[in-house]
Amino acid sequence: LTGVLNRRGFNEVIDAARQSAAGVGAIIAIDLDQFKIINDRFGHAGGDQVLASVAEILRSHCLHFGSVARMGGEEFIIIIKQTHAAAAQSLAETLRVAIGALRLPGFPNDFQITTSIGVAHLHDAEHIEEACRRADVALYVAKSEGRNCVVLSDPIEDINSGLDAAVR
Repeated sequence: LTGVLNRRGFNEVIDAARQSAAGVGAIIAIDLDQFKIINDRFGHAGGDQVLASVAEILRSHCLHFGSVARMGGEEFIIIIKQTHAAAAQSLAETLRVAIGALRLPGFPNDFQITTSIGVAHLHDAEHIEEACRRADVALYVAKSEGRNCVVLSDPIEDINSGLDAAVR
C-alpha cells in the first residue's frame, strides 16, 4: 500500500546497520494525528490514500538520510544514518510541515493532516531499540502537548533521572 518498508524490512535494516561502519544516528517516530477520524469521515479508501500520500512524502524527503518503514496502522519510523544524525530534528520539522501542506483529490480544501513526531539521537553504546523506545516516548509527549509538533528526546535527562524525558 505505502511502498515503504514494513516491520520485517525495518528489522532487516537495523540488523544491517549494526554490522555497518556507518550505523544509525537517530530515530524519528511519526504518528498521524486522529487517523480514526479520517477513516470514519472518508472511508478506508480515503485512509489508504492518506497513508500512501504521506509515505510518498516521507520516502522522497528521506531518500538520502535513511530508511522509512510503516510500523503498523498510521505509525511510521525513520532510521537516520549516522552521517545525517545532526539533521534529524530539522528533517522531522520539515516532514511535519510537508504533511500538513498535503492536499488530496476528493478531500475538502481545508482538510489538513497533522502529525506528532518524536526524535531520538543515539548516544554512545546505546542499542537501537532503546533509541526507538525514546523516540516513541517523545512522540507520545508530542500527542499529549496538543499534537502536530516535534518533540526531541533528551538522552541526558533519561540517563540522569532514570525517567522518560523529552524536550521540545
